Amino acid sequence: MPMRILTWGEREWTVWDVFPTFDARMRMTGESADLLVQGWLVFECEAEKRRLGPVPDGWDALADDELGTLLDSAVHVQPRTGEPAGPLTEAGD
Repeated sequence: MPMRILTWGEREWTVWDVFPTFDARMRMTGESADLLVQGWLVFECEAEKRRLGPVPDGWDALADDELGTLLDSAVHVQPRTGEPAGPLTEAGD
């Protein structure tokens, strides 16, 4: 799983991709399911978390300004409570 650190807007963001398991894909419903079934990027800093789906090809090789543009278009999400944050704990965020 590729991971990047991005400094954008005076914040340091950790960015990584998530690809849901088959079982998780089968449970997805609603408008966002079509975007997320193929995976998504997570953008997380100490103050907030965002999600962008589907995962753009070659996202991990984009220039910082291009990745920042993706961050700006990502949807704000509520962080999970009671779990440590970060890419090593994501199980289908």
